[in-house]
Amino acid sequence: MKLSVTGRLLLLLIPVLMVLQGCMSTVPPGSRGLRWYPLTTGMTKESLKEGLFWRAPWNDVFVYDTRYKSFKEKVDALTADDLPVTVFGIDSPALLWSLRNHNPTVVLALDPASAPELIVTPPQDNLGLASAYRGQDFNWRQTPIWDSFSSFSLRWLTYRELPSSSETIVLWVRNDLFIDSEQP
Repeated sequence: MKLSVTGRLLLLLIPVLMVLQGCMSTVPPGSRGLRWYPLTTGMTKESLKEGLFWRAPWNDVFVYDTRYKSFKEKVDALTADDLPVTVFGIDSPALLWSLRNHNPTVVLALDPASAPELIVTPPQDNLGLASAYRGQDFNWRQTPIWDSFSSFSLRWLTYRELPSSSETIVLWVRNDLFIDSEQP
Protein backbone atom coordinates (compact mmCIF):
# COMPACT_ATOMS: atom_id res chain seq x y z
CA MET A 1 0.00 0.00 0.00
CA LYS A 2 1.58 3.24 -1.17
CA LEU A 3 0.89 6.52 0.58
CA SER A 4 0.20 9.53 -1.52
CA VAL A 5 2.19 12.72 -1.15
CA THR A 6 -0.59 14.32 0.94
CA GLY A 7 -0.72 11.27 3.23
CA ARG A 8 3.04 11.42 3.77
CA LEU A 9 2.83 15.14 4.37
CA LEU A 10 0.09 14.61 6.98
CA LEU A 11 2.12 11.89 8.74
CA LEU A 12 5.04 14.28 8.92
CA LEU A 13 3.03 17.36 9.77
CA ILE A 14 0.92 15.92 12.63
CA PRO A 15 3.88 15.15 14.97
CA VAL A 16 5.44 18.53 14.20
CA LEU A 17 2.17 20.32 15.02
CA MET A 18 1.80 18.32 18.23
CA VAL A 19 5.26 19.40 19.37
CA LEU A 20 4.59 22.99 18.36
CA GLN A 21 1.24 22.93 20.16
CA GLY A 22 3.02 22.08 23.41
CA CYS A 23 2.41 18.40 23.94
CA MET A 24 5.38 18.20 26.22
CA SER A 25 5.47 19.07 29.92
CA THR A 26 8.56 19.35 32.11
CA VAL A 27 8.52 18.64 35.84
CA PRO A 28 11.63 20.34 37.30
CA PRO A 29 13.67 18.94 40.23
CA GLY A 30 12.01 19.51 43.60
CA SER A 31 8.53 19.39 42.06
CA ARG A 32 5.84 16.84 41.33
CA GLY A 33 3.31 16.84 38.55
CA LEU A 34 -0.29 15.64 38.30
CA ARG A 35 -1.90 14.73 34.99
CA TRP A 36 -5.21 16.40 34.13
CA TYR A 37 -7.53 14.61 31.71
CA PRO A 38 -10.48 17.03 31.33
CA LEU A 39 -12.41 14.83 28.88
CA THR A 40 -12.16 11.52 30.78
CA THR A 41 -10.95 10.83 34.32
CA GLY A 42 -9.97 14.28 35.55
CA MET A 43 -6.98 14.57 37.91
CA THR A 44 -4.84 11.47 38.44
CA LYS A 45 -3.78 10.26 41.86
CA GLU A 46 -0.25 9.18 40.92
CA SER A 47 2.26 11.99 40.93
CA LEU A 48 4.88 12.42 38.23
CA LYS A 49 8.50 12.66 39.29
CA GLU A 50 10.92 15.08 37.68
CA GLY A 51 11.41 14.68 33.96
CA LEU A 52 9.88 15.24 30.55
CA PHE A 53 6.35 13.96 29.84
CA TRP A 54 4.34 13.79 26.64
CA ARG A 55 0.64 14.52 26.66
CA ALA A 56 -2.20 15.08 24.27
CA PRO A 57 -2.91 18.73 23.41
CA TRP A 58 -6.20 18.76 25.33
CA ASN A 59 -4.65 17.27 28.49
CA ASP A 60 -2.40 19.12 30.90
CA VAL A 61 0.18 18.53 33.63
CA PHE A 62 -0.02 20.68 36.76
CA VAL A 63 3.35 21.18 38.47
CA TYR A 64 3.59 21.68 42.24
CA ASP A 65 6.70 22.74 44.16
CA THR A 66 7.37 20.19 46.92
CA ARG A 67 10.53 21.66 48.43
CA TYR A 68 10.61 22.74 52.03
CA LYS A 69 10.30 26.46 52.38
CA SER A 70 11.72 28.43 55.24
CA PHE A 71 10.91 31.89 56.39
CA LYS A 72 12.23 34.26 58.99
CA GLU A 73 9.93 35.49 61.67
CA LYS A 74 10.62 37.87 64.50
CA VAL A 75 8.87 36.83 67.66
CA ASP A 76 8.70 39.06 70.71
CA ALA A 77 8.35 37.01 73.85
CA LEU A 78 5.78 38.36 76.26
CA THR A 79 6.49 37.62 79.87
CA ALA A 80 4.23 38.20 82.83
CA ASP A 81 5.42 41.14 84.91
CA ASP A 82 8.44 41.52 82.59
CA LEU A 83 10.28 38.53 84.04
CA PRO A 84 14.07 38.80 83.96
CA VAL A 85 16.04 36.21 82.02
CA THR A 86 19.14 34.55 83.48
CA VAL A 87 21.79 33.37 80.99
CA PHE A 88 24.13 30.64 82.22
CA GLY A 89 27.03 29.06 80.36
CA ILE A 90 26.53 30.86 77.03
CA ASP A 91 28.92 33.55 75.82
CA SER A 92 26.89 35.08 73.01
CA PRO A 93 26.53 38.83 72.53
CA ALA A 94 23.85 38.11 69.92
CA LEU A 95 21.75 36.27 72.50
CA LEU A 96 22.10 39.10 75.02
CA TRP A 97 21.15 41.62 72.34
CA SER A 98 18.04 39.65 71.36
CA LEU A 99 17.03 39.49 75.04
CA ARG A 100 17.83 43.18 75.69
CA ASN A 101 14.19 44.07 76.44
CA HIS A 102 13.92 41.34 79.08
CA ASN A 103 16.74 42.43 81.42
CA PRO A 104 19.14 39.51 80.83
CA THR A 105 21.56 38.66 83.61
CA VAL A 106 24.68 36.60 82.91
CA VAL A 107 25.74 34.36 85.79
CA LEU A 108 28.79 32.13 86.19
CA ALA A 109 27.06 29.68 88.57
CA LEU A 110 23.42 28.88 89.22
CA ASP A 111 22.32 29.49 92.78
CA PRO A 112 19.47 27.11 93.69
CA ALA A 113 18.29 29.47 96.43
CA SER A 114 17.62 32.35 94.00
CA ALA A 115 15.38 30.27 91.67
CA PRO A 116 15.17 32.68 88.71
CA GLU A 117 11.99 32.56 86.64
CA LEU A 118 13.63 32.06 83.21
CA ILE A 119 17.03 30.49 82.55
CA VAL A 120 18.79 30.07 79.19
CA THR A 121 21.51 27.40 79.19
CA PRO A 122 23.38 25.17 76.76
CA PRO A 123 22.01 21.62 76.63
CA GLN A 124 23.41 19.93 79.73
CA ASP A 125 22.07 17.06 81.79
CA ASN A 126 23.80 17.83 85.07
CA LEU A 127 22.15 21.17 85.91
CA GLY A 128 19.49 19.65 88.16
CA LEU A 129 16.77 21.92 86.77
CA ALA A 130 14.38 19.21 85.61
CA SER A 131 12.56 18.91 88.95
CA ALA A 132 11.72 22.60 89.41
CA TYR A 133 11.73 23.79 85.78
CA ARG A 134 10.37 22.85 82.38
CA GLY A 135 12.81 23.14 79.48
CA GLN A 136 12.55 23.39 75.71
CA ASP A 137 15.53 23.23 73.38
CA PHE A 138 15.89 25.58 70.40
CA ASN A 139 18.27 25.72 67.48
CA TRP A 140 19.96 29.05 68.21
CA ARG A 141 22.53 29.27 65.44
CA GLN A 142 23.42 27.29 62.32
CA THR A 143 26.59 28.04 60.38
CA PRO A 144 27.95 26.37 57.24
CA ILE A 145 31.25 24.51 57.39
CA TRP A 146 33.07 26.10 54.47
CA ASP A 147 36.26 24.03 54.84
CA SER A 148 34.50 20.85 53.71
CA PHE A 149 32.67 22.50 50.80
CA SER A 150 34.93 20.99 48.14
CA SER A 151 34.11 17.43 49.21
CA PHE A 152 30.38 18.21 49.24
CA SER A 153 30.20 20.18 46.00
CA LEU A 154 28.18 17.46 44.22
CA ARG A 155 25.64 17.47 47.07
CA TRP A 156 25.47 21.26 46.79
CA LEU A 157 24.84 21.11 43.05
CA THR A 158 22.08 18.52 43.35
CA TYR A 159 20.31 19.35 46.62
CA ARG A 160 21.63 22.83 47.55
CA GLU A 161 22.74 21.49 50.93
CA LEU A 162 25.96 22.36 52.74
CA PRO A 163 27.40 20.66 55.79
CA SER A 164 26.66 22.85 58.77
CA SER A 165 27.07 22.96 62.51
CA SER A 166 24.31 24.07 64.83
CA GLU A 167 24.23 25.46 68.34
CA THR A 168 21.32 24.53 70.57
CA ILE A 169 20.14 26.39 73.67
CA VAL A 170 17.56 25.41 76.29
CA LEU A 171 15.01 27.81 77.76
CA TRP A 172 14.01 26.75 81.28
CA VAL A 173 10.84 28.16 82.88
CA ARG A 174 10.06 27.66 86.55
CA ASN A 175 7.14 25.24 87.07
CA ASP A 176 5.02 27.56 89.20
CA LEU A 177 4.70 30.04 86.30
CA PHE A 178 2.59 27.64 84.21
CA ILE A 179 -1.20 27.63 84.33
CA ASP A 180 -1.36 23.89 84.94
CA SER A 181 1.13 23.97 87.83
CA GLU A 182 0.01 22.75 91.22
CA GLN A 183 -0.14 25.68 93.61
CA PRO A 184 0.66 24.81 97.26
